[in-house]
Amino acid sequence: FTIINDYLYVMDYGQLKPINISNPLSPVAAAPVNTWREVETLFPHNGYIFMGTTTGMLIYNTTNPAVPEYVSSVSHLNACDPVVVQGNYCYVTMRTGTTCMGELNQMDVIDITDITNPTVVSSFQLKNPHGLGIDGNSLFVCDGSDGLKLFDASTPSACGENLLQRFSEIEATDVIPHNNVAIVIGEDGIRQYDYSDPSNLTLLSSFSF
Repeated sequence: FTIINDYLYVMDYGQLKPINISNPLSPVAAAPVNTWREVETLFPHNGYIFMGTTTGMLIYNTTNPAVPEYVSSVSHLNACDPVVVQGNYCYVTMRTGTTCMGELNQMDVIDITDITNPTVVSSFQLKNPHGLGIDGNSLFVCDGSDGLKLFDASTPSACGENLLQRFSEIEATDVIPHNNVAIVIGEDGIRQYDYSDPSNLTLLSSFSF
């Protein structure tokens, strides 16, 4: 799910469900919008909803927030597919696995300068990438058993070649970077890192489960 202004958007299998939350105590659901792919993640950016699916990325606008409309897409072979967006670029990871199938373990960088015609500008091989997050030039990728990786995304098309740090001891599955603190979810717990100096991440706290 994600929020854009007064609307909460929830993915329910093949349906995107807009919910008006202008009055949080009395949310109002609009008619669901059908998507033709298996959507896994939603990411809001500049009034658009970017959807990571098992067969590519979809972009919908929210010009009419109660009725999101399809804008464009990028397709790939079957693989699990989260997405994050910053500026004119999307960062998409794809991985194999028992539920994902396929043969892709890579990160694609997609130019969305023309939102109606997104274009893959580069691809980088990874081990088994899961979640990812970006803040400024700091691009985090949770590369499964290969650990948490921090890339320099100052040149988006070359980000996969600019690995700053790798934490091989963390089997990371998801990350949320915000205001120089990265919340990292792993197989064994949650950690918080200070990345105000991207070349020297500092562990702030952790707990195991």
